[in-house]
Amino acid sequence: MKRIILFSASCLLVSTFIISFIPQSCLLDYWGTKKLYQPVDTGCIPAPVGYKAIFINYAGRHGARHLTNLNDLLLIQQTLNRAVDLAGLTSDGVKLKEMVNTLLLIEKKEDCGLLTETGKSELWGIGNRMKTHYPWLFADSVSCRVVTTKEKRTKQSAQAFMSGVNRPMQQNATTNLIDNDSVHLRFYEVSPGYRKFKKNGSWIVEMNKLKHDIRAEEEKHKIICKFFTRDYANQLLHPVIDKTVMGITDTVGDFIDAIFNVATLANAMPTEIKIAGYTPAKVNIRSLFTCNEFAWLEFVNSAQDYLLKGPGTDVSGIQVRNAVPLLVDFINSTDEAIKSSRPAIVVRFAHAETLSPFAALASIEGAATPTVDIFKYAQVWNVSSIIGYSVNVQWILYKDSDTGNTPLIQILYNEKPVHIPVATNQYPYYKWADVRAFYMNKLSKMNVSLNCDMLEYLKDLK
Repeated sequence: MKRIILFSASCLLVSTFIISFIPQSCLLDYWGTKKLYQPVDTGCIPAPVGYKAIFINYAGRHGARHLTNLNDLLLIQQTLNRAVDLAGLTSDGVKLKEMVNTLLLIEKKEDCGLLTETGKSELWGIGNRMKTHYPWLFADSVSCRVVTTKEKRTKQSAQAFMSGVNRPMQQNATTNLIDNDSVHLRFYEVSPGYRKFKKNGSWIVEMNKLKHDIRAEEEKHKIICKFFTRDYANQLLHPVIDKTVMGITDTVGDFIDAIFNVATLANAMPTEIKIAGYTPAKVNIRSLFTCNEFAWLEFVNSAQDYLLKGPGTDVSGIQVRNAVPLLVDFINSTDEAIKSSRPAIVVRFAHAETLSPFAALASIEGAATPTVDIFKYAQVWNVSSIIGYSVNVQWILYKDSDTGNTPLIQILYNEKPVHIPVATNQYPYYKWADVRAFYMNKLSKMNVSLNCDMLEYLKDLK
């Protein structure tokens, strides 16, 4: 009884919060991996005299999408419906129930996992800006390799991108389509070692530190009290016998995670909401939270991304080393472009699980800093900048065809020049030989050469 009384009081108290005060105007923030693409087009920075771009090496995440399945919506709906029978909903709980019911009318099972119209627009824009800056690389006669994963949303992303560059996406003499490259783009599924790490690796210890910290417990209590009456909230958080007595088999944590995932949905599908005959306000789950509350939801949700897909506590960990096949592919294709001296492009469309470890492995600024204190990860790694919708990395190769000077490379992340730990006196341009040597040194330490069988590498990875 004492435990319940103490918790009841906590519903009325303002908790100690790990993130400092955040202004209430935060609509562009705290979307986690579901943040819409925000291009800051820096234009085409003039290359050194005599140099011209001859090759683009591109890898990007798919655009904004629908939910991959309806499970989160159904979990929230079922949990709220059970509370209705016991008069257990607050006014915000009633609002949440109405919003979720509306989303279930808008979100169709057949659309799950596919791009929204917003997602298609993101990729079209990236392609269109790229063609504007480097029009000579998108002529029909220029060799173009388009690579996707098995997922339809990456194929849709490729189609939207190619539409933006005004080039048909069809197999022909100059366009090579590869539509299921799991070794280079879904390496996280191919590697048994990584799958084992994901299931029971050391990252779980770090997540538990965060999820079971007193501040996390306070925020969990606050959110449950927001939607459920005090008595019902107590039953959810402190069931007398077992949660199954109430017919609830999912944890409170699952319910809260589901709310965050669903709350980010409306931002990605304004066109679909309008077509369905609703206004954004009808499904604006974020309106039920303060900025501080939503910041906390993103903080906890994205910590797992940092540990499983980013530098985590060890930038040399398996969660980063599994991206080696993609780095090798980038190096090999750049070498081929230099050798041929012919204009060409390679564009790849993949997932958050592809881009984040690749950015960490490539030592891109802001993407490769580990931390031993999980509570401070957000100080060194911004989830939405690293793996929001449509994030992308571009290697732009420049060559001086008249003098034969050393090829140069510019590295962009989300269309902006970024630093890597390689010396240069002409930033944002690096000598390709220096960049190549830096990455080859990394690979050498992992006993990897450019002609290794990458499938075997992934199978043996530990």
